Amino acid sequence: MKSDLETLLYFCRLAFERRLVCGSGGNISVRSGKYILITPTGYSIGALTGDVISKMEMDGALLGGGKPSKEFGMHLACYHCRNDVNAIVHVHPTYAVAVSCLKDSDRECAMPIYTAGYNARVGKLPIVQYAPPGSAELAAMTADIISQRDSVMLANHGIVTVGSELQSAYNIAEEIEENAHQYWLLGSSGRVLPASKD
Repeated sequence: MKSDLETLLYFCRLAFERRLVCGSGGNISVRSGKYILITPTGYSIGALTGDVISKMEMDGALLGGGKPSKEFGMHLACYHCRNDVNAIVHVHPTYAVAVSCLKDSDRECAMPIYTAGYNARVGKLPIVQYAPPGSAELAAMTADIISQRDSVMLANHGIVTVGSELQSAYNIAEEIEENAHQYWLLGSSGRVLPASKD
């Protein structure tokens, strides 16, 4: 059985290989007992090693590893609002980011729903207005949505997904990117499904 650290490193590499991030973008965390493990700032998540992963207390105190991602406040805010959340994936996949940059987006449902899998795992995907990465404003808006659901789109930025463990949070991120890809392929020609999940 993999440790929390090994699992975190595995999904970091997977997210990089699947092009859900590029450069040093994106951040992933896992709740490990009474602490969190979160990716550090300034590193490609595809090339992380265990010694640079940041270990933090739930009040934000750094206990070891590298300097945490500037988005650590957003991760902590999401953990504090949901006891059942043990993993958070924040990535910048190409098609989802493109959707997040569209003008006049429906704030309650950022893109059409095309597949049964996406409908079951995501449904109506809300989008929060733009706020600078790492800001308290972005953390608060994101946590407000995450308090009621497992995913949110950040305007001109990316997506945040959560789960009881990293596999489920990661799966939602891939579902969102795949639906966003279909949206760009279909344009206004797609057959849209009614939402089964708000």
